Amino acid sequence: MDIELLKKALIREKKARKEAESILEKKSLELYNANEQLKDALENTNLFSEQNPNAVMRFSKQTKDLIYANKQGKKISLFLNRSSNSKLKEKFIQELNFSFKKVGVYQFDLQFNNKTIRFFAIYILSKKYLNIYTADISDLKETEVQMQNITKRFKQAQRVAKMGSWELDLINNNMIWSEDLFYVLHVDSEKFIPSHENYVNLLHPDDHKLANEAFEKAINQKKGYILTQRRIFDDRKDLYIDCRGKVRLGKNGNVTRLYGICIDVTEKTESLKAKENFTKNLEIKVNERTQELKESLEREKELSILKSSFVAMASHEFRTPLTSISAASDVILKYFDKLGKEDITKRLIKIKNEVKDMTIMLEDILIIGKSDVQKLDYNPEVLDIIPLIKHIIFEYQLSESKSRNLTYKISLPSIMASVDKKWIKHVVVNLLSNALKYSEKNTPIEISMNKYKTRVVFGFKDYGIGISKKDIKLLFEPFHRGENVGEISGTGLGLSVLQKAVELHKGKIEVESEIKIGSNFKVTLPIT
Repeated sequence: MDIELLKKALIREKKARKEAESILEKKSLELYNANEQLKDALENTNLFSEQNPNAVMRFSKQTKDLIYANKQGKKISLFLNRSSNSKLKEKFIQELNFSFKKVGVYQFDLQFNNKTIRFFAIYILSKKYLNIYTADISDLKETEVQMQNITKRFKQAQRVAKMGSWELDLINNNMIWSEDLFYVLHVDSEKFIPSHENYVNLLHPDDHKLANEAFEKAINQKKGYILTQRRIFDDRKDLYIDCRGKVRLGKNGNVTRLYGICIDVTEKTESLKAKENFTKNLEIKVNERTQELKESLEREKELSILKSSFVAMASHEFRTPLTSISAASDVILKYFDKLGKEDITKRLIKIKNEVKDMTIMLEDILIIGKSDVQKLDYNPEVLDIIPLIKHIIFEYQLSESKSRNLTYKISLPSIMASVDKKWIKHVVVNLLSNALKYSEKNTPIEISMNKYKTRVVFGFKDYGIGISKKDIKLLFEPFHRGENVGEISGTGLGLSVLQKAVELHKGKIEVESEIKIGSNFKVTLPIT
């Protein structure tokens, strides 16, 4: 059910209740004044006019007979005598007898012809008779019934809305709670004593200060307040309560009363929280999905760039070896009978080396492609990496036409580590070939191998052309080549493959370089 609609309904009921209370108060005042006047009027027979619109009657104490009645009084007497309603007669006689025993004005109500008549009776002891004066209170009774219905509906609406009211008399320090407020706050009306202090003690400790500050502020600033608080329990979940207070000022302008309502808004609060959480989670998911799409888009862009780079690289890097292979094979085919064995062998070796270079280049491209979808094979085993790296270097030098001066700096005779021989070969060959390629032939290459607690570090240092800071940032991107490589051949794939190999070992690679001074690449791998 909509709480706002209930609030509007309660406001309408409250307004109707005030109007009914005003009418009831007015009618009650009229009857009170009439009652006061009757104390003298009922003894004064001069007021027993025949034309009086209300019935006037006098009964004898001794016989209980009617000894005087005006016109309206006679009608009532005649009605009682002729009425077939025996209960009405018995009721009147019972009240009549009781009136003789009362001191002062006694009143009772009876129904006559769908009207409610109130009888005011006073026994005149000195005269031994009873004077009765009547008044039609049908309108008053109707108003009372309306008040009862309105009050009933008001209570029902409060119960449905989980709402209760309260009022605090500051002068007498007296607080009153409606029945529904006890119900809303789940407290026993027979045991709980309403007071501001006792109410605050029902709340969550974190809400005590807020409740007291709102209470004091209302008194000092003479303004109402709205505050959401938490009602705590030992054996059930907390309730969220909206407490709304207003002030009533005395003649001196100070606050004499505080009054208001408390509404259980737990369902609304939890619904709002659930909505906020849903919105928050939805935003997170949307942001995550948006980020995924952005990353996918960036990846598509990268793939597009890689594709363009590959085409550009392939058109250049494949053309040269293919041209050499074509030229060498053409010479052999054309001059096979004229060439000596040594010339043919020389050209075949040239073809073989070119095919080998192209094969390596294609393998690098395939590795880059496979690593994008995490399909690289990785089979580590515990090995002594010092002889492993030296053997890889020895095999590589056999394929080189001219040997270079290699200097080793090794701290231990043996360094055991868990590595994949195939991937370590990629790392060593790439670092060594780059060191040789980008440095002068008369400069040395320094190779170091060291162990530090749980990791092994090996490096290749050259004194060649060096790498700019700008290029270092892009050094491991596929197909990227330094701006100062000039005519030195290369695909830009070697270091990308090298990085993937190091990542498979959960290691890292670092580079220190300065233009025209040289470069130092260091690979760090965990031992296990």
